[in-house]
Amino acid sequence: MTENNPITKEMIARINELAHLSKTRQLTASELKEQAELRQQYVNAIKAQVTAQLGNITIVNPDGTTAKPQRKEETGHGHAHQHDCGCKNNGGYGKH
Repeated sequence: MTENNPITKEMIARINELAHLSKTRQLTASELKEQAELRQQYVNAIKAQVTAQLGNITIVNPDGTTAKPQRKEETGHGHAHQHDCGCKNNGGYGKH
């Protein structure tokens, strides 16, 4: 699924139907495959929506200038840095 293929009511209904079925019986191999594909399409659509919204954000600095946020590279320990802070793996929380 791409930004051109939005989340539809039918998609959500089928995801919910498969989830309900899985509570009453074991899903078949084809149903499990369909469920995984639908869930991935849903997640991809949500990510695309969030990315599009973040792309429309403009930061207004105290001096009145504006800037678009830039994506930072992940450091691999839960939060992005452009400096060496010596932090512990704290999930991105804490003072820096």
